Amino acid sequence: MAIYGRTFAAELNEKGKHEEALTSAAEAIEKDAGNPEHWYDRAVAAVALGRHGDAVTDVERAMKLDVEAQVLDDDELDDLFWSSLLAVAKHEGAAGAPMLDRY
Repeated sequence: MAIYGRTFAAELNEKGKHEEALTSAAEAIEKDAGNPEHWYDRAVAAVALGRHGDAVTDVERAMKLDVEAQVLDDDELDDLFWSSLLAVAKHEGAAGAPMLDRY
């Protein structure tokens, strides 16, 4: 379910309903795993819930899919990816530093 030009999960994220957005995005991924918007939406929800490691994985997938789809803003993707990597690295200390090599 999408509101013109936006996914339902994006609407939920905007309203601060991140657990619901996470679920909605996961359901959308099950139906259409090739849509980078769903992966991005789930990453946004994961960040809001402090699940940065999950966000990194989802942003990476969104970035790969968006090379062809070209529906996401590159700067927003990049910002979300970097901030998620940095959060994981900070949380894990020295053990997390190699995570930054994924950037």
